[in-house]
Amino acid sequence: MYDMARNLSGMMIYSEHRYYGFSTPTPDLTLENMQYLNIDQALADLAHFIVNIKEKFPEVKNSKVILVGCSYSGTMVTWFLQKYPHLAQGAWSMSAPLKAKVDFVEYLETVSKAIHDIGGATCSNKIRNAFVQMEDLWKNKNLTEIKRIFRLCQPLNDTNTLDVWNLFGDMGSAWSGIVQS
Repeated sequence: MYDMARNLSGMMIYSEHRYYGFSTPTPDLTLENMQYLNIDQALADLAHFIVNIKEKFPEVKNSKVILVGCSYSGTMVTWFLQKYPHLAQGAWSMSAPLKAKVDFVEYLETVSKAIHDIGGATCSNKIRNAFVQMEDLWKNKNLTEIKRIFRLCQPLNDTNTLDVWNLFGDMGSAWSGIVQS
């Protein structure tokens, strides 16, 4: 993108998603204030950003806008074009999960395949077996062993499924991060 912008005398601008970095629209992160952390607000923020950049920099007032995004931001730029087609002339979206769903197991299947393709069957089987062992420990309510293995500061609360989701999610995210990098 950098080379294309340079060759076409374009301007590249990175916008920050609300609630991340310095773009916090509320004084604190209470549950009540988190209601503004949603895709409609984020898309409206980007629309506002584009309009303001064109007003602030007269030399780009009539310039075309091409949005670029990968993964979640790829989803955003695709949805942005649908909602605000008058503000952007195109989008380059990569690895964008366009059909949002809560339990997106297909993503981890892709991660697993990538690990298998790069690391081989032995590597991917070891990781898969580790997750099976984690699941068995949880099913058998062996919370002390889970705390010991993962050196948790607090034991898992077996009445709070969010504790378990967080643990398994963190373990899955570690492998996802490796694959993405």
